[in-house]
Amino acid sequence: MQTNSGEYVRASTDGADRLVVATAGQVYGSDDAGRTLISKQATGVIGSPQSPVMIRELAISPLDPDLIFAATGSWRQETLVKGGHGVLRSDDGGHTWREFSNGLSDLDISALAFAPDGHSLFALTPQSGAYRIRL
Repeated sequence: MQTNSGEYVRASTDGADRLVVATAGQVYGSDDAGRTLISKQATGVIGSPQSPVMIRELAISPLDPDLIFAATGSWRQETLVKGGHGVLRSDDGGHTWREFSNGLSDLDISALAFAPDGHSLFALTPQSGAYRIRL
Protein backbone atom coordinates (compact mmCIF):
# COMPACT_ATOMS: atom_id res chain seq x y z
CA MET A 1 0.00 0.00 0.00
CA GLN A 2 1.35 3.45 -0.81
CA THR A 3 0.67 6.42 1.46
CA ASN A 4 -0.09 9.98 0.36
CA SER A 5 3.50 10.91 1.24
CA GLY A 6 4.80 8.43 -1.32
CA GLU A 7 6.13 5.96 1.25
CA TYR A 8 5.25 2.31 1.04
CA VAL A 9 3.62 0.62 3.99
CA ARG A 10 4.18 -3.03 4.82
CA ALA A 11 1.70 -4.79 7.05
CA SER A 12 1.44 -8.17 8.70
CA THR A 13 -1.22 -9.72 10.86
CA ASP A 14 -1.24 -12.70 13.18
CA GLY A 15 -4.64 -13.72 11.83
CA ALA A 16 -6.55 -12.19 14.74
CA ASP A 17 -6.84 -8.48 15.48
CA ARG A 18 -3.11 -7.70 15.81
CA LEU A 19 -1.60 -5.73 12.95
CA VAL A 20 1.93 -4.39 12.50
CA VAL A 21 2.64 -1.73 9.88
CA ALA A 22 6.01 -0.30 8.87
CA THR A 23 7.23 2.58 6.75
CA ALA A 24 10.83 3.65 6.26
CA GLY A 25 12.12 3.96 9.82
CA GLN A 26 8.81 3.75 11.69
CA VAL A 27 6.68 0.90 13.04
CA TYR A 28 3.04 1.08 14.13
CA GLY A 29 0.87 -1.51 15.83
CA SER A 30 -2.82 -2.16 16.27
CA ASP A 31 -4.72 -4.59 18.47
CA ASP A 32 -8.09 -3.77 16.89
CA ALA A 33 -7.55 -4.85 13.26
CA GLY A 34 -6.18 -1.45 12.22
CA ARG A 35 -8.93 0.84 13.47
CA THR A 36 -6.30 2.61 15.58
CA LEU A 37 -2.55 2.61 14.95
CA ILE A 38 -0.08 3.36 17.74
CA SER A 39 3.55 4.27 17.10
CA LYS A 40 5.92 1.65 18.49
CA GLN A 41 8.69 4.27 18.93
CA ALA A 42 11.04 1.69 17.44
CA THR A 43 14.64 1.59 18.61
CA GLY A 44 17.64 -0.36 17.41
CA VAL A 45 18.21 -0.88 13.70
CA ILE A 46 14.84 0.48 12.52
CA GLY A 47 14.76 3.54 14.77
CA SER A 48 18.20 4.85 13.77
CA PRO A 49 17.97 8.17 11.86
CA GLN A 50 21.59 7.75 10.70
CA SER A 51 20.80 4.57 8.80
CA PRO A 52 17.26 4.49 7.38
CA VAL A 53 15.88 1.05 6.60
CA MET A 54 13.70 0.02 3.63
CA ILE A 55 11.25 -2.54 4.98
CA ARG A 56 9.88 -4.75 2.24
CA GLU A 57 7.82 -7.15 4.32
CA LEU A 58 6.88 -8.00 7.90
CA ALA A 59 6.09 -11.43 9.30
CA ILE A 60 4.56 -12.21 12.70
CA SER A 61 5.49 -15.59 14.19
CA PRO A 62 2.60 -18.06 14.23
CA LEU A 63 3.90 -19.28 17.62
CA ASP A 64 4.48 -15.93 19.39
CA PRO A 65 2.68 -12.70 18.38
CA ASP A 66 5.46 -10.57 19.92
CA LEU A 67 8.08 -12.17 17.64
CA ILE A 68 8.19 -10.13 14.42
CA PHE A 69 10.63 -10.26 11.52
CA ALA A 70 11.27 -7.58 8.89
CA ALA A 71 12.72 -8.12 5.42
CA THR A 72 14.91 -5.20 4.41
CA GLY A 73 16.15 -4.40 0.96
CA SER A 74 18.24 -1.98 -1.01
CA TRP A 75 16.93 1.51 -1.67
CA ARG A 76 17.93 4.73 -3.41
CA GLN A 77 19.01 7.98 -1.82
CA GLU A 78 19.41 10.53 -4.58
CA THR A 79 21.84 8.79 -6.97
CA LEU A 80 23.24 6.25 -4.49
CA VAL A 81 21.89 2.75 -3.95
CA LYS A 82 21.99 1.76 -0.27
CA GLY A 83 22.17 -1.88 0.78
CA GLY A 84 19.66 -3.76 2.86
CA HIS A 85 20.14 -4.89 6.45
CA GLY A 86 18.92 -8.43 5.76
CA VAL A 87 16.42 -9.84 8.24
CA LEU A 88 15.59 -7.88 11.39
CA ARG A 89 14.02 -9.37 14.51
CA SER A 90 11.86 -7.93 17.27
CA ASP A 91 11.07 -9.98 20.38
CA ASP A 92 8.81 -7.33 21.95
CA GLY A 93 6.09 -6.69 19.38
CA GLY A 94 8.06 -4.19 17.28
CA HIS A 95 9.53 -1.84 19.90
CA THR A 96 13.18 -2.87 19.53
CA TRP A 97 14.90 -4.40 16.52
CA ARG A 98 18.20 -6.17 15.90
CA GLU A 99 19.87 -7.73 12.89
CA PHE A 100 19.08 -11.42 12.53
CA SER A 101 20.55 -12.52 9.23
CA ASN A 102 22.45 -15.54 10.63
CA GLY A 103 25.18 -15.61 8.01
CA LEU A 104 23.12 -14.72 4.94
CA SER A 105 25.41 -13.72 2.10
CA ASP A 106 22.70 -11.62 0.41
CA LEU A 107 21.14 -8.89 2.60
CA ASP A 108 18.67 -7.69 -0.05
CA ILE A 109 15.60 -9.57 1.23
CA SER A 110 12.39 -9.33 -0.78
CA ALA A 111 10.01 -11.64 1.13
CA LEU A 112 9.63 -13.75 4.27
CA ALA A 113 7.67 -16.94 4.94
CA PHE A 114 7.39 -19.24 7.94
CA ALA A 115 7.72 -23.01 7.70
CA PRO A 116 4.43 -24.76 8.55
CA ASP A 117 5.71 -25.68 12.04
CA GLY A 118 6.77 -22.06 12.75
CA HIS A 119 10.31 -23.06 13.77
CA SER A 120 12.04 -21.83 10.60
CA LEU A 121 11.84 -18.63 8.60
CA PHE A 122 12.52 -18.49 4.86
CA ALA A 123 14.13 -15.32 3.51
CA LEU A 124 13.80 -14.80 -0.24
CA THR A 125 16.22 -12.69 -2.26
CA PRO A 126 16.03 -11.47 -5.86
CA GLN A 127 19.61 -12.56 -6.64
CA SER A 128 20.49 -15.55 -4.43
CA GLY A 129 17.24 -17.45 -3.99
CA ALA A 130 15.85 -18.64 -0.66
CA TYR A 131 17.56 -19.05 2.70
CA ARG A 132 16.27 -21.04 5.66
CA ILE A 133 16.85 -19.52 9.11
CA ARG A 134 16.20 -21.79 12.09
CA LEU A 135 14.52 -19.96 14.96
